[in-house]
Amino acid sequence: MTSPPVRDPRTRWRIGLELVTARPRDARGATGRATADLAGALAEHGPAVAVLVDDEPATRLLALADHDRADGLGLLALASDALGLTLRTDARGVAGRPLAAGGRRRRLAEALLRPPARLEAPSTAAGTRLARATLERRVRTSELVHAVAAVAAGRLGPAERRRVAIAVGAGRLSGAADAAGEAIADRSALLRLTDVAALDRAQIADALRTAPLEPPAWTGRRGRRLAAATLGVLSRRLGSTALVSHLGELAPPDGAAEEPREIWFAPVTGSGGLALGAVGLRGRTHLVLRAEGGWSTAALDALLEEVVGRLDASDDG
Repeated sequence: MTSPPVRDPRTRWRIGLELVTARPRDARGATGRATADLAGALAEHGPAVAVLVDDEPATRLLALADHDRADGLGLLALASDALGLTLRTDARGVAGRPLAAGGRRRRLAEALLRPPARLEAPSTAAGTRLARATLERRVRTSELVHAVAAVAAGRLGPAERRRVAIAVGAGRLSGAADAAGEAIADRSALLRLTDVAALDRAQIADALRTAPLEPPAWTGRRGRRLAAATLGVLSRRLGSTALVSHLGELAPPDGAAEEPREIWFAPVTGSGGLALGAVGLRGRTHLVLRAEGGWSTAALDALLEEVVGRLDASDDG
């Protein structure tokens, strides 16, 4: 059996998808009832599951998994199975891209000499916080990265602005393939852009099209020991300023074009403590900003409001 990857123990590695239907649906594929809302469920650990929250006046379902067991498109497949709907997105996947040169040595050098800037949490509040917003248009990943980087830069000092790094979660397979009966597993990949605050939207789009993949977690006994030691010493200097993950535009299910009414995706934050998840639905984009520790609900809502303001400004421009 493959050992799970060594990860920062201060980070919650559970990811979640919340789906609300337009009308009550038979969720016989759900494995039980939720004991918490999405934010509370992300604090738990366990297998990949789909659990029912409500079935009146509409069906509300959570799909949850530790990230080493499923990725965001895997959660979509879980929800598909639970509700008997075929849920697919237009996410293209990044299969075939090469690994970034220098690999782990490059990341260690960055951690020692030029660590990514962080948005310091404004309080000592514990636990997972989620903020949500809906944009009345489709939003590209490059726009999300540009908006998050701009907001981060606006809250940082001059020296830190040059160290804004955004991780971008992606799938190796396309959204159509992963949610269409494939075994549920973690097929995620990670892209990473540095010095992002100095890039405009077009430059970010070009960088995303060509960025290599970050190396996978260390494996083997020696690799796991090195990973554990590195995280113990450098965890605050690893990671990225924030993570962005867009599941793509959801295609209307066959025979149920009105479904779902809402869909929300909460990706893992990683060591940076902040992540923005996005899903497109009938020309709208649903956003979830997730924070781990130190963010009150009001502070996180204000941060997401800034991001949405940047996106609105980019649409006007």
